[in-house]
Amino acid sequence: MKLSAASSSSLSKAGVVTLALLAGPGAFAANPATVTGIDQSSITDTTTTGLFQGTAISRTVNVDKYVGSGVLIGVTGTASFGTESVQFTNTSSSGSNKTKTASAYTSGTLDIGGLSGSGSSAGTGNVTIATNLGTSTVNSAAYSYTTTTALTQTILDNFYGGTTGTPGTVSATLTERANLSLSSNPSGNAGMSANYASHNATVTANYTAVNHANGSLSSSGDTSTLNLNFGDIANGAYATGDQTFNLYNLLGSFGLQVKSITQTAGTGVFGLSGAVTSASNFAGGSFASGAVNFIAQTVAGLYNGSWTIKVADTAAGIAAGRNTTLTDTLTVNATANVLKAVTPVPEPETYSMMFAGLALMGAVVRRRTNKKA
Repeated sequence: MKLSAASSSSLSKAGVVTLALLAGPGAFAANPATVTGIDQSSITDTTTTGLFQGTAISRTVNVDKYVGSGVLIGVTGTASFGTESVQFTNTSSSGSNKTKTASAYTSGTLDIGGLSGSGSSAGTGNVTIATNLGTSTVNSAAYSYTTTTALTQTILDNFYGGTTGTPGTVSATLTERANLSLSSNPSGNAGMSANYASHNATVTANYTAVNHANGSLSSSGDTSTLNLNFGDIANGAYATGDQTFNLYNLLGSFGLQVKSITQTAGTGVFGLSGAVTSASNFAGGSFASGAVNFIAQTVAGLYNGSWTIKVADTAAGIAAGRNTTLTDTLTVNATANVLKAVTPVPEPETYSMMFAGLALMGAVVRRRTNKKA
C-alpha cells in the first residue's frame, strides 16, 4: 500500500485471521479464517510537514464461540501484525534542496463480541532521502494489542457456544490505517511516499474457563461420602464432643453455593450445624466447616444419621454457561452405639449387713414366740 502525494485515497491490509478456542479448562484449539479482497492504495500528502493518515479500511470475519464443559469466566481479543517492508520514495520534482525526512507506522482497532482494543506499531524511524525519486526500504516493527473492555455478563454470553456441538460464531471487525510523518521538507514541495508491502494479521479470541463448582468432603480429591463415628456412648448421656468436617470447593473451580441440606436419617438423634448450612458462597480452593452432634438416648442400640448436601455454581455473577441445576450431591453419615443401662450390683459388705439384719430379725421373732408359749 502506498502513501504519496497522489490524489486522496485509502489504505487497507490483507490478512489471515485465526482463532484460539479453549475447549475446556486447560485446553484450546485453533480454527483459522482468511480475510480476502482488501485493496491497497495511497493517501494524500501535502507540501508541509506533519502527520498524514490513510483512510481506515475495515474487514469483518466470524470466529468460533467457546464450546466446552467449563464455566467461561474471561475473554479477550488480540490483534497481531507481523513485520512488513516499507519502501520510501522522495517525490520532489523541483527546487534546489530535495532532501526529505519521514517515518511511517500503522495503527488499528479490533472489535469482537462487544470487546474493543487499539494499538499501533513502533514505526520505521526517520528515513532521509536526498534525491528525487530516490528510494529506501526499511521494515516496520511487528506489533499487537489486546482488547481492554471490561467484561459484562452480556459479553460473556456473546462468546458462549454451549458445552458440545457446533459452537456458532461471533463477529470480529479489524480496522487498520497507514500513517506517514513528514518531519523535514525544506523545499516546500511534494514530499515523500511510503509503499507498504502486504502482511498478515492474526485475530485471536482468548478464553479463560474453570471447572464447575466441585464440592468435596476432602481437600485431597473428589470425595462425595464421609462417615463419622461417635463410638460407644453411655446410656442417657450426650457425646463428649461433636464430629466435625469440612466441605471443600476444590482448587480451579468456580464459586460454590450450598443449595440444600436434607436429613434423611437420624432426625431427633443427630443434628448438623456450622457454616456449611449457611448457603454462603465460597471460591475454589476454600472450604466451609460443619459439625454433627449426638443427642442423649436412653434406649440401647446402634443409631444412624445421614444428610444429603446439594451444591452448585454460585448464583451471583456466574459467567456464560451458568449451571442452574445441581452439580454435586454429597452425603454425610454418622453412627453412635448407645450402651445398655447398667443395674447396680451390691458390694460384699452390703450382703453381710443384709444377712446380719435378717439373723437379728429372726432372733427377735423366736423370742416373741417363746414368750407366748
